Amino acid sequence: MTASSILAIATVSTAGLLVDHGDRQELIHWQRVQDISVGTMQGFSGESLFVMAIELACGRILMCREDSSIWHELNLYVAGQLPAVVPFDAWGPALVAAPGAPLVIYTFGPVGSA
Repeated sequence: MTASSILAIATVSTAGLLVDHGDRQELIHWQRVQDISVGTMQGFSGESLFVMAIELACGRILMCREDSSIWHELNLYVAGQLPAVVPFDAWGPALVAAPGAPLVIYTFGPVGSA
């Protein structure tokens, strides 16, 4: 994975995730989401922050940190657009209680599928 394959989410809507490439914007539809993982990371001031990594079917990864202006909205849309996702109410406390390895909160298709 290269830095260019990790993109920041600019906005979120029922249509999908909007990524700003500077000279252009790209709408990524919800159907292209392959996996979603959440974890914690250290912020600039040493505080612990949640982070969400959204892997697309093409292999690119979209990232969003808890201190992003779209964090709350992203969590609402993820739960609304991908009903199989584990809700924040379940994974948030789990990460606070046992920080460390990321948790997979969504995988496209049945569990165990290739």
